[in-house]
Amino acid sequence: MTNPVPATTPDRVRGSRQAPSRRRRRLSLLILGGVTLALTGAPASQAAVTSFGSPLGVPATLDTANNLSYAGTDIPIPGKVVHVNHDGADTALWNARLASGAPTAPASGQLTAVKLEGCAQAAEGGPAPLTQIHFQDLVPTPGGGARVPNPGGSSQAFDIPICGVAGVSGTTITTYQPTNLCVRQGDYIDLNTEGGFDSTYYPSGVPYRVIGSVAGSVMNSFVRHNATGNGSQFSPSDTTNHDGFAANPDRELMLQGTLATGPDASVGCGGTRGPKAPVPGPPISIPNQTD
Repeated sequence: MTNPVPATTPDRVRGSRQAPSRRRRRLSLLILGGVTLALTGAPASQAAVTSFGSPLGVPATLDTANNLSYAGTDIPIPGKVVHVNHDGADTALWNARLASGAPTAPASGQLTAVKLEGCAQAAEGGPAPLTQIHFQDLVPTPGGGARVPNPGGSSQAFDIPICGVAGVSGTTITTYQPTNLCVRQGDYIDLNTEGGFDSTYYPSGVPYRVIGSVAGSVMNSFVRHNATGNGSQFSPSDTTNHDGFAANPDRELMLQGTLATGPDASVGCGGTRGPKAPVPGPPISIPNQTD
């Protein structure tokens, strides 16, 4: 009667006879490890989506009508003097410096999403505030200014929620998805509003509560009627007491962008997602035509 083979056979033989078995196990582990690295490493090599801008770490407690650095204008009316902070006109806001985070795009690509914290504040007893907004790519210019590319510098229109409606407040974060808005490395992203002027209820424009108080951050602004669209220039030397350029220290626009590159960006923005432009064929020869 033969002895049964034990379930676990101990290593009884050492040296050359055992070495090939161990080499095979090591080779198998290396192959398996290589497959694992390939699988786990693929997302890292294709990690083509990143965020930049405000970390959205504080609530939006300040607004565009009352907390921008313009001297404003005193307007006398019968019986009193009314101070208007600035024109209630088209406005561009962007972060020039952040106490935490990078205000500019880390690479060239496509802005696929924008998170904006805040809301539009309605005037008590007045009409509903204008809610239409846009986002823009801003190219830095010498001296600390910026310009809006033309064409393609602005997103389609969106609507910002109204404060107090359905629980919306200065801590509400809304995500928007621009269509094919391209940015270059080092560009800013701005919030562009149409002001929403009303002589009675919104003399300095609608109070868009989208600004946080953050020591060390600097938010720039540019206010002027019909001067913030594609092709516009925002120069620090262009400033008055009621419009133009202003640097707003210790202010932060509560805006964060999502940047896609490579396989996550459209072909139009330098990526590889979507159909490529057709390759032109040979020129067509058209013979002379006769009636």
